[in-house]
Amino acid sequence: MATTEDIARVEYRKSGVPLAEVSLNEDRLAAEVAKNTQFTVVSQSIRSGSTVARGTVVDVTVTTTSRLPVGVIAVAPSKWQDIEIGRIAAQVRGKPKILQLMAEKDTFDKVDGREREEIVSFLAESELMVGEDELASAYSALRSAHLLSD
Repeated sequence: MATTEDIARVEYRKSGVPLAEVSLNEDRLAAEVAKNTQFTVVSQSIRSGSTVARGTVVDVTVTTTSRLPVGVIAVAPSKWQDIEIGRIAAQVRGKPKILQLMAEKDTFDKVDGREREEIVSFLAESELMVGEDELASAYSALRSAHLLSD
């Protein structure tokens, strides 16, 4: 029987946004990682929020992220492929309403009409406009860029 000393539960947040798995373009990531020297965790063998026994081995993959292109995020809009993650992350960090929205809504389908307009306005101000058909992927890429950033 496990005791509280034997079990740990960890939930990571970044600026209030719960960390989540980010789908990556593995080929592009591998090509970009070779160029970097500062590192951030980009994947781990145990999901955030999982309960594990003390002493459990966790495999961690690290890289620098701020200078990686957004194209390493699998769902990134086509227009954003070569924009640095750090640029987008800095713009997100500069907008507390967007951060709060991402903390509360992990996917675009949970966003209401007013929140959708805030996102569209943010994208316009940030010169990151996308077509109507790419709003969901843009939201996911914004959230992912924030979560991945150094």
